[in-house]
Amino acid sequence: MNERQELLRPILARYKRQFAVLDLGSGDGLVAQWIRQEFPNAGVFTIDRDAPAAMMHADLKPATLERLSCVEYFSVVLALNFLHHFAEQDWRQAVSAVAGMGRHVVVQLPPIGDSRAMGAGIMPELHQAVEAAGGVKIGEAWYEPFKQQRPIWLLTN
Repeated sequence: MNERQELLRPILARYKRQFAVLDLGSGDGLVAQWIRQEFPNAGVFTIDRDAPAAMMHADLKPATLERLSCVEYFSVVLALNFLHHFAEQDWRQAVSAVAGMGRHVVVQLPPIGDSRAMGAGIMPELHQAVEAAGGVKIGEAWYEPFKQQRPIWLLTN
């Protein structure tokens, strides 16, 4: 089991009934696949702009996230390496929408100072916004494409 799975397992294990997980920016779909295998009572929904494993293909804009947060509420929302992809004028709206989408919201971001990551210029503010939204840092997990540890927060609503 990898570090990210170790951090997600106790959050997902809280649910003894059917529950819904939304994986925003699901990428290769491996996280969703693992959740489906380990937690058969989870309905996992994946959205990504261009990943073939996604159930829904969408180039999510902050306004779309806000509409989704108004009509759906998920048990767990995963925003793993997702929020830093929004433009400087949009990221605050995206953080606000995602923070309210579920009972448990898990956010992973590149570390501050990583000049290779998208949104490198907003990273200090983005980290602060996640914490201001109630995010508690629960650990770090390895991000293979950049060969680095990336912090993970849990927001509980």
